[in-house]
Amino acid sequence: MNALTEAENRYLTRILATLPPSDLAEYGAAFFLGELREALTVRRTFSWCTELPEDLFYLHVAYPRINDEALEPCRALFRRELTPRLAGMTLPQAILEVNRWCAEQAAYRSTDERTSSAMEVYRRGWGRCGEETVFAVNALRSVGIAARQVYCPLWSHCDDNHAWVEVYDGQSWRYLGACEPEPVLDRGWFPPAASRAMLIHSREFDPTPGPEDPDLYRRHGLLYRVQTARYAPTRIFTVEAPPGSLVRFSLLNAGALLPIAEKTAGPDGAARLRLGLGSIHIRCLLPNGEGRELFADTEKTDRVAPPPSPPADAEGRFRAPIGSRTLPDPLPLALQAARRRTLDQAAALRSARPRPRAQSTDPLSARVLATLPEKDLAGPVNALLLQEAADALAWEGTCPEPVFLASLLCPRIGREPLKPWRRALLAALPRETLPRFRRDPRRIWTWVRANLPQIDAHPTPPPPP
Repeated sequence: MNALTEAENRYLTRILATLPPSDLAEYGAAFFLGELREALTVRRTFSWCTELPEDLFYLHVAYPRINDEALEPCRALFRRELTPRLAGMTLPQAILEVNRWCAEQAAYRSTDERTSSAMEVYRRGWGRCGEETVFAVNALRSVGIAARQVYCPLWSHCDDNHAWVEVYDGQSWRYLGACEPEPVLDRGWFPPAASRAMLIHSREFDPTPGPEDPDLYRRHGLLYRVQTARYAPTRIFTVEAPPGSLVRFSLLNAGALLPIAEKTAGPDGAARLRLGLGSIHIRCLLPNGEGRELFADTEKTDRVAPPPSPPADAEGRFRAPIGSRTLPDPLPLALQAARRRTLDQAAALRSARPRPRAQSTDPLSARVLATLPEKDLAGPVNALLLQEAADALAWEGTCPEPVFLASLLCPRIGREPLKPWRRALLAALPRETLPRFRRDPRRIWTWVRANLPQIDAHPTPPPPP
């Protein structure tokens, strides 16, 4: 740190203090210094970035993480590809042009919940909405345009959720669909759905504690900003509960009550959150461990106090907000034709671009590759990872073939980054423990808990002095 410039030291100190601790172990400080230096170069290069207020530059240009995506250097490459296309453009024109470029690189495809890096999306050419937005936000930030991912964590009128992008045009925040180019800002397929949302938010990885605010809440150490009022009618909704109570707000989605936000009741015995006008389920966990819950309709009331215990025959009726009944004015015919040409050209460019795919001439490695999902194969796979996974072939025949392929040979367990781990883990284990583990696998969990302490993914930093 002593060798850095004053600006590098100041920004990097703040970044390292607010990133998830796992990021520091996974990527190292040198990675984040490189990304920061790229952002500082961008600030000197683009006038709209030079003119950004300090916090907008730090949070929405310089910060290296968007969501829970894998991290990989990408912005220098994106900047080199985009800069010639933006010459002579105003900031709003540049925003639209970046999204056209994004559409030429990637399109929507439903996939699993693991969030790929922006570079993975760029290489393979597709991703779900959360991945498209990670890609588009990185592309926008790569040329100094302040951008953030915005989420409706759960729709209230149907199952599932959606993410899109907000950009700062020099005066205010505007929205667009990632990799879904439109000829003007504040346009997309999702505004009618967003007008029926109970909650829309953006997140920040710099959760400095502040005063109670109905448009802010914290969850797992992250700071969430409520953006619902920009898309739908809202009101500030108050839940009366003893100070320190944890208040959880949930929606009916996918056949279950799923949380969308949490607040802690303040010293005045209230938790306040801005919500859309519809049904919500509220559960309070009191400091004494007691739980209380009820259903409420925020259009009918702006304040509730959960009873000590609900009636035995209590019913929960969910009603989505009515939302907007009017569609945006149609685009003029000339802009409709321009949009069609843009979409057709983007599709043609995506189809013509060669896409890397992991493959191996080694039959053992090929067997391992065959166990991985398509998402993992759209790019290089670590050769040592394949060799290590092939070590599991020594256990073939000890269990049914489907179990062996999915639970021994396949190197992927969940949503973790794919890296070699088997031989390093074996080397770290005392040799005498291995026969015990095989005789009684429950001992493995005991060993894990004793040797790998659990920490919060995003610890809230202490307040400044």
